[in-house]
Amino acid sequence: KVIRGVSRVDLRLRDPMQDTLSLDFTGLRVLQVQTAFRDKKPKTVEFRQDSARIHVQVPRDANLGDTLHGTRIEGFDLNSGAKLWSVELPVSFPDAWRSRVTGIRDGHVYATRSGNTNAEYLYALSPLDGTILWTSDDLITETTTESVSFAPDGDVITIGAGGSARLIRIDKDTGDTVWKTPGTTPTSGGSDAAVFGNRAYIWEATASAGPKITAVDLTTGVKQYSAPGIVGGLIQQVAPFVGPDGTVYAPRTQNNPIT
Repeated sequence: KVIRGVSRVDLRLRDPMQDTLSLDFTGLRVLQVQTAFRDKKPKTVEFRQDSARIHVQVPRDANLGDTLHGTRIEGFDLNSGAKLWSVELPVSFPDAWRSRVTGIRDGHVYATRSGNTNAEYLYALSPLDGTILWTSDDLITETTTESVSFAPDGDVITIGAGGSARLIRIDKDTGDTVWKTPGTTPTSGGSDAAVFGNRAYIWEATASAGPKITAVDLTTGVKQYSAPGIVGGLIQQVAPFVGPDGTVYAPRTQNNPIT
């Protein structure tokens, strides 16, 4: 883009996956270049000029191209913005995904390398220094867009590994498995549970009638009932949710006009 007749230009990277921003200053004499970042911390910015074109390269804290070691989990002070700690989760398997946070409650930061349908462990981290308080007994299979839910007492409800653990309850204090419920999932991306009272609501697959909502007892892990399947295809990539009066909403989401 050619910019003329201005004394100040505010620029933002539209694509957070892209490090380099190229600016065309044809016909302008650049007197001063200032950079400001949201975290207000100084960063090194590299400027390279080819004729009238200036290339600005801004280093990132994360490298999303490096799945195993390109991301870290960091804790910040809400009052000052100061970084308190920075950790990388253990790599248990060659196909482990990025370190990421999936929930926080009752003094535990829940994190995992599960993602992209890869099974990994769930970790409870200390919010004070990021140390690992416990590692789950069983693997979980959340994708990047899925996250944990919580039972009324704070136990973790999430997606287990394999058909024998469609839903899994994990003890919040120890990481032990409380129960596992067998079942199916339509597709990745919408398999996390919605919790209301002592029930969890999840999507399950059917042979041909479309995804269905199944209610699971949170005390025992036993399925209580299933609603009829909702037509419009077999793919489902958004989880259900529950209103304040207990109404269960099932947003059918698939790449077609019917849903």
